[in-house]
Amino acid sequence: MSELYCLVAFFSMCFALIGCVYLGRTAVFVFTVGCILVSNVTVTKQVEFLGLTTSLGVFIFSVTYLANDILTEYWGRREALKLVAANLAAQVAFMAYTTVSIWTPAARTDDASSAIVTLFTVTPRITAAAIIAAIGGLVCVSIFSYLKAKYRKGWLALAVRNGVSTILGNWVNTVVFFLIAFYGVMPDAVLFQIVLSAIIAKFTVGILDTPFMFLARWAKGLNPANKTFESDWMSR
Repeated sequence: MSELYCLVAFFSMCFALIGCVYLGRTAVFVFTVGCILVSNVTVTKQVEFLGLTTSLGVFIFSVTYLANDILTEYWGRREALKLVAANLAAQVAFMAYTTVSIWTPAARTDDASSAIVTLFTVTPRITAAAIIAAIGGLVCVSIFSYLKAKYRKGWLALAVRNGVSTILGNWVNTVVFFLIAFYGVMPDAVLFQIVLSAIIAKFTVGILDTPFMFLARWAKGLNPANKTFESDWMSR
């Protein structure tokens, strides 16, 4: 049953991303940064997916790699790299603010402080892991750009470069992030299962998000303000 909830959440976020594509690249930036912040909060929640234990944050985070591919394909590699940088900035700001919120003395009437401390105590380590694991985003953009330069034409080429770049970038991110964030915090056997299940989950959603690359082209074309030329967004 948890698989259904996870996939419904993932597809809902993908459709929301397509709506942002219609609004333009600025909306894509804002939406993706929001996904990053929500994934930071939900990464500590463990769920069952295909018989293995994984993190709930895996599913919303995977949407950010779809956004990377959409920006690379339709607005250019430079815009995708700007998105990676924006996500890093959001991670740092999130870590700073949540750390300060833990350190700030609570009022006598406060009832939420203990819950906030429980939720955000691991945030600095998680955010530090996320910052280092951002190399996965760079891998995603680099692979997509390389494949786009080599095999530019056709729907199959688009599907392949989206799937390959998303899956490999996500895998790099997964291994780096979970090892840094949770090594020594969780038993090794549990951590290994979470990493393995996250790899499987990201492989699954990396395949399932392919139709949204084509929906993004349609949504972008509906808004005249999104008009671009190949010289504007070709990989370079």
